[in-house]
Amino acid sequence: MTDDPRLISGSEQLRYSLTCQTDDEAVLFCLRGLWRFAERLPPATEGWAEDVDGWRAMGGRVVLRFSDPRRRSTFLGEATRLLAGKWVRLAISDDDPGLAEL
Repeated sequence: MTDDPRLISGSEQLRYSLTCQTDDEAVLFCLRGLWRFAERLPPATEGWAEDVDGWRAMGGRVVLRFSDPRRRSTFLGEATRLLAGKWVRLAISDDDPGLAEL
């Protein structure tokens, strides 16, 4: 489902997490795009639409995982600059062993 080999090889590589919330599906897709930008990944061509039901079931929450705290910081800066007031940061962790939830 994912085109990022780091997600397949193990979540220990993406231990820096950010949990955020939005009620807007378009903003969810923007946040995911900014995650790819921060992680320096090519644009995704598929695989996100089926995640929308899970996002709804989680009350609009999504966990984004980063390979480095600087990349998470880049994401936070750009998401705040571009989408201020459209999403909320709920939690941040530097040692999140969970599975990727992109």
